[in-house]
Amino acid sequence: MNAADFTVKSFEEQRSELKRQFDSDYRTHCSEIFQFFNPRRGQYLIRPEGSSSTHGPISGRKMHEKVVNSATLLSAKNAASGLQAGVTTPSRPWKKVGPTRPDMNRVAGVAEYYDEVDRGVDSVFAQSNFYRATQTAYQDYVTVGFAALQIDEHEEDVIRCQVHPIGSWFAAPNGDGKIDVFFRDYNPTGHEMLSKFREDELPTELLNNLKKGRFKRIKLRNAITPNPFYRADVATIGLASFPYVSVWWCNGYEKVFIRTHGYHEFPVQVFRMYQAETGDAYGHGIGFDALPDAKQLMFHEDQSSEAVDKMVTPPFQAPTSLKLGGVSLVRGKVTYHDGPGKIEPLYNVNLPVQYVDAKVLRLEQRISQHFFEDLFLMITQSVNRQVTAREIQERHEEKLIMLGPLLESLNAELLDPAIERVIAIMRRANRLPQAPPALVGEPFKIEYISILAQAQRAVKTIAIEQGVNFVSASANAGWPEGLDKINIDPVVDEYLAHIGFPAKAIRPDDEVEARRAAREQMAQQERAVAMAAEAAPAAAAAAQASEQIRPNVLETLLARVPSAAAA
Repeated sequence: MNAADFTVKSFEEQRSELKRQFDSDYRTHCSEIFQFFNPRRGQYLIRPEGSSSTHGPISGRKMHEKVVNSATLLSAKNAASGLQAGVTTPSRPWKKVGPTRPDMNRVAGVAEYYDEVDRGVDSVFAQSNFYRATQTAYQDYVTVGFAALQIDEHEEDVIRCQVHPIGSWFAAPNGDGKIDVFFRDYNPTGHEMLSKFREDELPTELLNNLKKGRFKRIKLRNAITPNPFYRADVATIGLASFPYVSVWWCNGYEKVFIRTHGYHEFPVQVFRMYQAETGDAYGHGIGFDALPDAKQLMFHEDQSSEAVDKMVTPPFQAPTSLKLGGVSLVRGKVTYHDGPGKIEPLYNVNLPVQYVDAKVLRLEQRISQHFFEDLFLMITQSVNRQVTAREIQERHEEKLIMLGPLLESLNAELLDPAIERVIAIMRRANRLPQAPPALVGEPFKIEYISILAQAQRAVKTIAIEQGVNFVSASANAGWPEGLDKINIDPVVDEYLAHIGFPAKAIRPDDEVEARRAAREQMAQQERAVAMAAEAAPAAAAAAQASEQIRPNVLETLLARVPSAAAA
């Protein structure tokens, strides 16, 4: 965008184009998916055609009209809860912040600094609404395969999160496939507007209308895009110092922006489960694949209920003489009539209900498999009992492999940018500890240690364990030469990294070498002492033999002296 295009009209045209693209490619399909799997979250999609958006996203009408079997709702809900428990649970650590280079942990103060940063980020997440927001965002994510979570700075809680309903926002990616253009529609009441904006920001006509109709809704628009005024090459102040700009305007009051402000980081995390191509702004998810089964399930459930109803209360035929007198259906009551006819069913419905129930059960199971429900239920239950990552891996190894792209998407498009933004906000709010001099200008790395991440890594540790066990068994069986093939140090490093072992609890290589050298020196000393102990009896015997030999030699010499003198 050029600075010359920085007008309400230009932003409204961009919004209209993005909305048109979403409506043509996604709105109908997403609306249908939400009607079967999460009707209340599809509030911006399921409203009747022609309804006025000024009445708010929820008009009060029934939204579960297509759901006659709640298995679809349960599967989607369990999948969202499973992601919360398995990826971002507040009840156990799920991420670690550390240096990008492992050797930096040996520098004094580095490990302690990142531990304190990690605890600070945990505290911000806990005191804010982050976990409530992720739970809501996961509902959209598992249903249609994409969601939008916005993180804004907050004076009291440091951050404030908001999840934008599907259908209320429209996005566009840049050349790298990352979302950096975001438009959203918002329908606040006058009361909300007056608490969100200062009176001097609002046009006079709009301000008067808000005060008159305090609880009437209006159409508010917001756009967040790269800032055309941003100058990265020089130090600036004001709007030009922010890489991203946010503008607000009201439909019907398009002459000026209500508010214009900037962001240091892009505040909206748009995360997508599966993408058809790199430029796909929205992607698709589990609901797209499970929708055919959901339609069949509702159809067969409805047909089964209708058949059972006709079996219990079938249509009857009766003599015309009963037309005026009527028939009593009270138990034990007798209905009298004149005529040869009798009251009997017009036709008999003998439906083998067990076959229909079996069909319904198969459909429920297929939908459950689409949402990985058994895996997510096990993870959810692990919060209340000690289910290990290894147990999950052993029972659901195939599903964990299939979940790989899903978790990678969450890490790259939601958790990484969210944690990076929170740390940046904490730094600007002076809520981070003083970094050691060695970390000045150094980036940090985020490692995930949630139960799902550990279970994923546990799949990789199987090969390590199998290889080490095989070589050890071979050595015990009489082939110790196999031990020479394994370089144990990188094996241990790899294994501990996969299981999420704390980096600060691992000794650095130079300390390991020093300990090994000291241990070898001590072993040499012990061998020397042992050898000396073994040689002591022989030395004593040699000394004693020497003492015995010495008098004999002397006597021999003395015996020879007189002989020599006489001669």
